[in-house]
Amino acid sequence: YLGWRSIFYLTTLLGLGAVSGIHFWLHGEWAGARGEKFDTAGSLLYMVGLLAFLYGLSSISDSPWAPYLVLLGIILLVGFALWELKIDYPILQVRLFKHNAGFAFSNLAAMINYSATFAVTFLLSVYLQVVRGYDSQAAGLILLAQPLVMTILSPLAGTLSDRLEPRLVASLGMGCSALSLFFFIFISASTAPFLLVANLLLAGLGFALFASPNNNAIMGSVPMRLYG
Repeated sequence: YLGWRSIFYLTTLLGLGAVSGIHFWLHGEWAGARGEKFDTAGSLLYMVGLLAFLYGLSSISDSPWAPYLVLLGIILLVGFALWELKIDYPILQVRLFKHNAGFAFSNLAAMINYSATFAVTFLLSVYLQVVRGYDSQAAGLILLAQPLVMTILSPLAGTLSDRLEPRLVASLGMGCSALSLFFFIFISASTAPFLLVANLLLAGLGFALFASPNNNAIMGSVPMRLYG
C-alpha cells in the first residue's frame, strides 16, 4: 500500500527505537567491558570497506568506477581483519574463528543454511507474480506463511534448545529446510497455491528450529563479556 521504499522507513523507525531503548535501559550492559577502549579504527575500516564493496557490486553494470570500489572494499575488509587480530580490544573477535570450534562451526552452519534458503522468497515472489499472475499484495500474503510460522515457533525452539543440545534442534531445522527446498524443485505453472503455502510452512518450521538454537549455541560458546 505504501510502496516498496516504505520498508526502509519502517526499519529506520525500528532502529531508532532500538537505539533509544539501549540509551535509556541498558545501563549495566557495559559492566563486563569496563576499561576497554572502543575500536574506532576497526569500526571505520569495516564501515567504509563494507559500503565500498556493496555499493561497487550493486553498480557494477552501469558505473566504470564500480570494479575499483569492489577492490577497495576487499582491501579495506582484509585490512579490518588484520587490524582486529592486532589490537587488544577489537570490535570483532576474529581470533574466535580460529580458536573456538563451537563458535566457528555454528557460524559456518548459519552461513550455509541462510545461503541455501535466502533466494527462496525472491524467486517465489517472481514466480507468483510473473508466472501465476498474482498482484504483489496476494503474492506477499502467500509468502507471509514462512515468517509467520518462524515468529510463532522461534521462542519455543529457543526454549527447547535449553533442554536439549542446540545442535540436535538446529540439525532438525536444517533438515526441514532441506526438505522444503527439495519439494520446491517440483513447482510448475499449475502447482496449487495450498501446496506452496504448505511448503512455506515447512520452511518456516525449519527456520524456527534452526535460528534460535544455533544462536543459542553461538552465544553459549563465548564468555558473557563477548556477547556484544
